[in-house]
Amino acid sequence: MRSEHAYRSFWYFRCASPQLPPEHCCRVNENPELTGCSNFSGQVASEGAETKYLARAFQGKLRIHIADKTVLAALAESFPRPEETVERVGWNMSAASLLTHAYNQHPVWDTMLNYLLKNRVIDSGILDACKLTTGVPISPML
Repeated sequence: MRSEHAYRSFWYFRCASPQLPPEHCCRVNENPELTGCSNFSGQVASEGAETKYLARAFQGKLRIHIADKTVLAALAESFPRPEETVERVGWNMSAASLLTHAYNQHPVWDTMLNYLLKNRVIDSGILDACKLTTGVPISPML
């Protein structure tokens, strides 16, 4: 039985992509209803644009954290690095990698944002603030 949320999200997916032919929309709706070996063969049988739309639809549902990566990149651009590292080439990439590493170890936004607002700079201290904590799963496990 389909939940109300799943039905609404499918309906949005169907209405939001006018370039998707109607027969593909019907196949997307049938995919969750398949079980066992028929489910796998039905997913593998998708071809062309259908594969791209299936991947985009499932990325939001499988906790791949695409939005988190965007927020981390925006935070890396928003907060400055210490003066000695600004002169290096690619300092924003280093800031993004520091934030990503800290978020992967401790995926709690409150801890990271409190550190950034308190210190107003992205440095290696964020790794000390966002260290592995018992009871908090690391981000790749989520």
